Amino acid sequence: MSDAPPPPPDGLGIFEPPPAPPATTPDLPAYGEAPVARVAHPGRRALAFAIDGVGTVAVTFVVVFGGLILGSLEALVAIFWVPLASAVLATVLTATLGVTPGKWVAQVRVVHVVTGRPTGAWALLRSLVIVGPIVVTIVLLQLLTAVATEGYLPFDPLTAALVIPALLWIAMFVVVVATPRHRGLEDFAGRSIVVGR
Repeated sequence: MSDAPPPPPDGLGIFEPPPAPPATTPDLPAYGEAPVARVAHPGRRALAFAIDGVGTVAVTFVVVFGGLILGSLEALVAIFWVPLASAVLATVLTATLGVTPGKWVAQVRVVHVVTGRPTGAWALLRSLVIVGPIVVTIVLLQLLTAVATEGYLPFDPLTAALVIPALLWIAMFVVVVATPRHRGLEDFAGRSIVVGR
């Protein structure tokens, strides 16, 4: 004779096995990538980029002109150092948290395309691609100045310094819009994808 307790009356379900999992599983992303439904809209990415850019320009403006008002010509170095510090801060924040101030406001986050976690060191490559238009502009203006005949440039260097990066960033944004998962050149370099929060 078995020592097992008798089965419970019908309907109590005390000893019933747990229900079987559903026959269908949710759609899994290809190759472990983030789900398509979570990919951030390009407009939110543009908003985040604009907020970060305007913030950097505003801080630079305040530091430079605040220093000049106080009579400190050394404040002019902020034109170089503030954007550099902003780029370093954005890289560290992206690597560790996946957000910058602009991305936080726009409700988007940068994650690794396979793991869905912060990108870590890959954020450095991502940032290098983003600041690439500035580097290209500096090199291009240096080359054109070096080959200018008799010191004459057929364009205004200040205007070119603003227009060339803007055109390159617009071209990069077109790539973001055109790719199926809205991954730009910076995302391919940094093994990242931008998702909604």
